[in-house]
Amino acid sequence: MNRINIKMDGWYKDNYNMLLFYFASLSLFVMLAFFITNNFINNNSIFGISFQKVCCQPLLLSPMASSGNNLYIVWPDNKTGNWELFFTRSVDGGHTFDIPVNISNNTSFSANATIIAHENHVSISWWDNKTGEIQPFVRSSHNNGESFENTLMLNTSFTG
Repeated sequence: MNRINIKMDGWYKDNYNMLLFYFASLSLFVMLAFFITNNFINNNSIFGISFQKVCCQPLLLSPMASSGNNLYIVWPDNKTGNWELFFTRSVDGGHTFDIPVNISNNTSFSANATIIAHENHVSISWWDNKTGEIQPFVRSSHNNGESFENTLMLNTSFTG
């Protein structure tokens, strides 16, 4: 198994815990807002912020990752009638993008996506209630996002 060693220095090292807390808090806020009440979300509004159909809506929560000259973006959208996660990639540094792909592709509510990329590997994780409970899921690609493996549900049970 290949492991990635990340060396942090400078600003990132000094502020790592603050960044970790910020992203954890933001992720928790987004997850709670999406799953606890429908008052936060409708077809044209997220958290009570309204968006025009031609602007900004898919970009509100659009995690991005890059590796080499490739750029990967995942975002939530309700164009299928329920909240799904869509993915696209650019292999030319963001000048052009592939046709978006429905990465969650189910009839349940999918939200709170994250994406990472390293060399030719891309992984997208998100929270979904397709089992009747809110669970984390992941899909991975090993060919620069050209295709993805089947969706995996992550284990959330703890033993100890």
